Amino acid sequence: METVRHKEERISIRLSAHQKSVIDAAAESLGISISSFILSNVLEAANKIIERQHQIQLSERDWNRFTSLVSGDIEPTSAAMNAAERYRGL
Repeated sequence: METVRHKEERISIRLSAHQKSVIDAAAESLGISISSFILSNVLEAANKIIERQHQIQLSERDWNRFTSLVSGDIEPTSAAMNAAERYRGL
């Protein structure tokens, strides 16, 4: 049996008449309420931002260096070895 969650939190925003009419039109075109439209789109945007914050982006040069280190093609630097030792000690 599914548990019903009660929505207890609110967010208020101020917007121009034009912004509201655009949001109204978009929600109406999808056949959903304005609240549902705003909530689903804001949550989607928030999840994308959070996901991006948890990703590591490397330049091509750094990616090539990383893959070389992982594959064993080159020896790690002494700084990398020291960092690995400190990590193991945690």
